[in-house]
Amino acid sequence: MAAKDKRAQYEFRQKQNETLIKEGDDLNGASFSVADLKDCSVYLLGFTQQVQVDDCDGCRIFIGPCDGSVFIRDCTDCVVSVAARQLRLRDCQNIELGVYCSTQPALESSKSINFTPWMGAYPGLTGHFSAANLDPTINSWDRVYDFTPVNAGETPNWTVQIDSNTSTPQWWEVDVVEGIPDNPVPLPDGQVYQYRGPKDDDATVADATGTGTLEIDDSQMVPNPKPLLGNTSLASSTGPSALTPIAAWRQKNLERLELKQQDEADAKAKRLEAALEFRQTFDQERMRTVESKKITNREEEQLLVQTRSKQNPSSNPWECVVGMIDFDLHTHTVDVSRFKSLLFAAKSRAAPAQ
Repeated sequence: MAAKDKRAQYEFRQKQNETLIKEGDDLNGASFSVADLKDCSVYLLGFTQQVQVDDCDGCRIFIGPCDGSVFIRDCTDCVVSVAARQLRLRDCQNIELGVYCSTQPALESSKSINFTPWMGAYPGLTGHFSAANLDPTINSWDRVYDFTPVNAGETPNWTVQIDSNTSTPQWWEVDVVEGIPDNPVPLPDGQVYQYRGPKDDDATVADATGTGTLEIDDSQMVPNPKPLLGNTSLASSTGPSALTPIAAWRQKNLERLELKQQDEADAKAKRLEAALEFRQTFDQERMRTVESKKITNREEEQLLVQTRSKQNPSSNPWECVVGMIDFDLHTHTVDVSRFKSLLFAAKSRAAPAQ
């Protein structure tokens, strides 16, 4: 059971319409499995040793730096942002990929696979690249190798695409952990990621005279860019009390963990109470058994003393020996006649006991 619970910590399996998140401390270089998901958003925000993604449909998957291989198999209609040393796809269809890969990405028996450069960002990403021993400047995202080439005139299994609006790249910013998002991987044209801050439609700044505030309209704000692989904006609240989807998830998850912790504490208290009651019952039963055994031993000892005291002492010790032996032939299955004759002869000769 413990092994099963531990394995469950490193997998997302059989979920639908859920947001699934694992942060750096929960991953910490382990292998992870994602399987049998439908219409889910998955965030692996840390460095891993290996990641397997199987049988996912209509999902958005963000995979942080992986020191080994990322395998994507039997997936359909998914958007995936992945950073890995090796990337392998098999039996996939209609996949949008944002890729960092230090070696050639490879695919097999797959169709409608679109490769774009890595444009993901989240707080701590640079440190996770370092922990995974990946060089951000070496990115072979577009050097794709297809094990299932097509014939001349057929539609290619895969395409390579770069955002046409290179002046304002559309980054996939994931704001799950606290801090400023970062991304050490440059784009093919050399551009690097720069965090421009969240968008706030109701923002105000202090007036230079200190007598009031100046309203800032939308045209004065730096827009928060949408991700290249689709909109994953986490902050679009209409008031300060509104929660973003990630914040709502974190609050719900915190409540779930607190409830789970309380349930575990209650279960532990019940187990301790049951164990204490069992121990008390066991000790009482043991004491009764010991006292009963003491009484039985004393009675047997007294009976033995009384039996010996009734026997007449003799100068010949063999008489006592003979008295302790049952010579009834009906109670023996072994012939003891020879033994009896030797005892009688020894008795008649009054041989001293050795």
